[in-house]
Amino acid sequence: MESSLIKKIGLKIQEIKEDEREKFFNLEFIFNSFKETSGVLLWEKENKSYFVYFLNGKPIFKVFYEDSRKITQDDGEKLFLNEKDGIISFYKINSKAIISILSIHFGEILYKDLDSKIVDFSQFLDSLGGKNITGLLVIKNEKIEFLVIYDGKILDIKDGEIFMESPLSTESESASLLSFAKLLMAKDTSITLYSIDKNKEFNEISLNILKYDINKLKELIKEVLRKILKEKIRKLEDMVDSIKTKEDIEEFIKKSDDFISSLYNKKISEECKNRILELI
Repeated sequence: MESSLIKKIGLKIQEIKEDEREKFFNLEFIFNSFKETSGVLLWEKENKSYFVYFLNGKPIFKVFYEDSRKITQDDGEKLFLNEKDGIISFYKINSKAIISILSIHFGEILYKDLDSKIVDFSQFLDSLGGKNITGLLVIKNEKIEFLVIYDGKILDIKDGEIFMESPLSTESESASLLSFAKLLMAKDTSITLYSIDKNKEFNEISLNILKYDINKLKELIKEVLRKILKEKIRKLEDMVDSIKTKEDIEEFIKKSDDFISSLYNKKISEECKNRILELI
């Protein structure tokens, strides 16, 4: 359901194929794709899918699906990062629509699987019109259609942008409403309404894409090595600071010889010892 809606209303701005993942799939590429905009990173493979939602340039939610199983945030991302195949697509979508779609995850279900044949849809829709609802109205059988709703208005969206906002009522001229209404009398059709606070605040989340971000990973490895080796050098410096007599120097040379040999090798240890002996 989620991917169908994203593909229908979003503008695909980037795509990473399987053989391009090592080259392009890194944090810099991802953040540049959603710089100061909203949208969704979408990956699909057979019965699996993965979504990262961006709101105004910041990642705010990530979720992994396998059949009907839903795994959110870091646990879902770990499963995605273990996958090698599949195409990754980037869709730009207006921020209002992103909030409405996220009602699936962060909102509440006001109505679930209502049988469309026993619902007076005109009355039902008009009753919703005065409530300033934000969310998704979903109708489905073999097919599925959506009404993206924001603050009591139906959003008609194409290529990620809103081209019409109309009141949530039977009087609306929304093209989305017309498509929605065509399914009302079909067999085994149900209606579900998700609702969310349009002013909900979302915290920025981290993306653990370093597995593929080789250049960034190399820099972090160097940083770790520098930090560890700096700590080792500091131990030697502390040993030097403890010297009070020339006899202590001889003791230091012996201790440092063992220390440096274990840390590096005998050759480097001998070089250090000789240089120190030259000083005294």
